[in-house]
Amino acid sequence: MINKLNNKGFTLVELLVVITIIGILAATIGINYSTTKKTARDTKRKADMENVGAANELFYSQYKQYPNPNSTPEANDWTSLMSALNSSGYLTSEIKDPKNDEEYNYLVEDTKGKWFVVFTELENDNEAVTIGDYDAENPQNSGNGVYDCNGDKKCYQVVGK
Repeated sequence: MINKLNNKGFTLVELLVVITIIGILAATIGINYSTTKKTARDTKRKADMENVGAANELFYSQYKQYPNPNSTPEANDWTSLMSALNSSGYLTSEIKDPKNDEEYNYLVEDTKGKWFVVFTELENDNEAVTIGDYDAENPQNSGNGVYDCNGDKKCYQVVGK
């Protein structure tokens, strides 16, 4: 005599298959979400560089030199730059990195403020390089765009002259 049990429910194998599929989907969504956030922050960084570049150009049109907070090309005084652009009305708020609220980088010609470079490191290391012959000694001669910096990292810069 065969005894048939009235089993209602799922077998262990069925449950394991479903849990595995859910795990794979969750991992895929998590990776895509992380990449999307990095891309969005990099887009914000690039827009920030362009906005500061435009504000610098407006400043130059009025004062015939770019903001020159420390009179040295090694200056990285982002706070003074933001103060100069905000007080002159060319920016309305201080611009900082979207991920960690750090300041961006600013270089300006030391004697007459005739050129500037604003730049930042990007999170997406797969960003396409648009400045192939980057000149680290004279970044103002390299133009605007993405370049290799800090080993395998990518940076974005805007130049005015």
